[in-house]
Order: sequence, then structure tokens, then C-alpha cells
Amino acid sequence: METIKRTKVKDLLRMEPGADVLAKAWVRTKRGNKGIAFIALNDGSCINNIQVVVDKTAFPEDLLQKVTTGACIAVEGKLVESLGSGQAVEIQASGIEVLGECDPMRYPLQKKDTSFEYLRSVAHMRMRTNTFGAIMRIRNHMANAIHRFFYEKGFVYLNTPLITASDCEGAGQMFQVTTKNLYDLKKDENGNPIETTERTGRWAWKHPHSDGSITYTPLAGEVVLEDVDFAYEEGKEILHGVSVYAEPGQKVAFVGATGAGKTTITNLINRFYDIADGKIRYDGININKIKKND
Repeated sequence: METIKRTKVKDLLRMEPGADVLAKAWVRTKRGNKGIAFIALNDGSCINNIQVVVDKTAFPEDLLQKVTTGACIAVEGKLVESLGSGQAVEIQASGIEVLGECDPMRYPLQKKDTSFEYLRSVAHMRMRTNTFGAIMRIRNHMANAIHRFFYEKGFVYLNTPLITASDCEGAGQMFQVTTKNLYDLKKDENGNPIETTERTGRWAWKHPHSDGSITYTPLAGEVVLEDVDFAYEEGKEILHGVSVYAEPGQKVAFVGATGAGKTTITNLINRFYDIADGKIRYDGININKIKKND
């Protein structure tokens, strides 16, 4: 695959047909039929994609299954005149190498339009959208033009080592600069978390034990249901043997027909009701041992 020097997408789109080329980029979309697949590639060098035409009979099926939206691949082939509309040239693939796989079910950007509200939740992926790609390119050219103007006038550009803070109309908060970790739990001389009146930005569970001692478990967000049974009325069991594990930060969806118990499970997690059997744990602590003030 490395016998040909890699060419960026923006340069491929300007080239004349006929050359053997190598492109390395991320898959934007993949479509096609039983015999042919069309892959849109983009490497960030420009906002436009290069189309790759793949003869499915020339490649193993398991290889093509790995070529999904978000995957990173290297494609070697001949640059030819495109028969379709929207692009002047395309690549007739003769070799494909998957450099990085991507789970299409978890990849946050799909072919459909994506709202700005959703993009705020995946901020690190915004630059792969056409909207933000165009905005950043405009900003790049504007900043470059301003710097070039002052540079040609003899000015010197400096990154001054200044720290500023803004507290306008209560929307901001003044801060202090320190080498200490202010966002950690306070601990005693043995390294165990302790209560404090200082604002640390961290929380912990107060965990009482049968011997009267109290320990503190840092709040992480792990939720575990173990073989949970529940009934609103005795003899009319709603849930039986339900087990759920949610890692800190993980989103879990409950899907089922009306009356299947989805809302009941969330109510049990919030401890609106006590379970008949099994255990529900927050960060390894049985919720029956957690009081409201904890």
C-alpha cells in the first residue's frame, strides 16, 4: 500500500484522471448495491469528499464490513473521470487497508442533519461536520490575513503571559492560581476522604458501618441492579431477576412495551420504592444503607 506516495483529498480533486494514487482518510458515507460500493472519503484537507468506487467481487466481504462511517482507511487505485454528478474525478479502488475501525452504532455523526444542540454534547467531533468545517476555514483565513497585514507593517506578534478573569453580572467567577489540586477530596493523614466545609467540587457517599464507623466513597456514578424483584402489591410481581450495570457516565436506555416496567426500574433506582429481593448499589454501596443526608 505504501508503494505510492499518499495524496491529500484536496489535491486529488484538482488532478487530471489517469494517475495511480493513494488516499488515506476517514469514511464519511458508504452506499451501494450487491456488486458495487461507493465510499466518500475526507481527510480534512478540504470540505469536499473524494468518491471511491469499489468492485465488491474483488475484495473479501469481511474487509468491506469493516469499512463503516467513521473508519479510517487507505485506498490505492486509479484516478478516473467520474461518471456521476457532483465530482469531476473518483478513485477506482484496487487495494483497501483498514487503518482504524469504527463501531457504526456508536459513531456520533450520521448522514442525517445534526442539530447544534446535539453537537454540543460531542464537541470534539464538530469539526467533521460541513458547517463547523466551513466556519473554522473562514476563521483561519481571516486570522491569517490580519496577522499577515501587521507582519508586513513591521509589527511583532507576542503571546503575553497574562491571566485574566471576568465576573460580569454574576455570570463568571473569580479564580485563584495555585499548584494545589483544588478539585479533589480532602483526606486525612492516612489518605482517607474526610468531610470538609471547603468547596472542592467533589462529592462522596457517607458510608455508615455496623460497628459505628463511617467511611467515605468518592462519587463516581456507577449504578448496579442485582437480581432485583419488585411488586406494587403482594403476589403481583412486576419485576423478577432484573440485573443492570451502568458505568460512570454511561447512558442506558430501557426499551419495552407499555407496562413492561421501564418507569418502575427508574423509580427503584431513585428509591421511591423498596425492592422485595436483590440489591441496588451506587458506587458499590447498597442504597438501603444510604440516608437522605448522606
